[in-house]
Amino acid sequence: MPVADSWHVYRQSVVFHVGGATLKKENPRKTFLNFRNNLVMLYKNLPQEDLASVMRVRAVLDYVAAFSFMLKGQLPNALAVFRARRAYHSLRTSLAASRKENLKKTTLAVIPERTKNSILAQFLSAWKEILFPIVGTVAFYNCSIY
Repeated sequence: MPVADSWHVYRQSVVFHVGGATLKKENPRKTFLNFRNNLVMLYKNLPQEDLASVMRVRAVLDYVAAFSFMLKGQLPNALAVFRARRAYHSLRTSLAASRKENLKKTTLAVIPERTKNSILAQFLSAWKEILFPIVGTVAFYNCSIY
């Protein structure tokens, strides 16, 4: 009897995982996984010459995010950011072989879609250009010179 004949398919299975939608946005576990997994992805895939500078900027942004969570009264999410960073640091040595293999498989020296500047900086710069004329005008009208 062929192997294929011994397999059966049952259509009773239900999948409960839908990408990031399984956990709610406010869930500290989701915050932890998002921050940790992003750090792991960066470590495993960034070229050596970019790794240190990107990780320094990323550390600053992570602490800004944690502080933002604290200001919003979301202490569990702030703590999840710190736990994610600790988890990443403890995982780093075990990821070294995977990093080496990924870098060896690199086919493009420069990724055309990769931006040289921070997307956050670009976003804030765009908002500054939109808001400054409005805020400047409002400030000008509220200023009494007479």
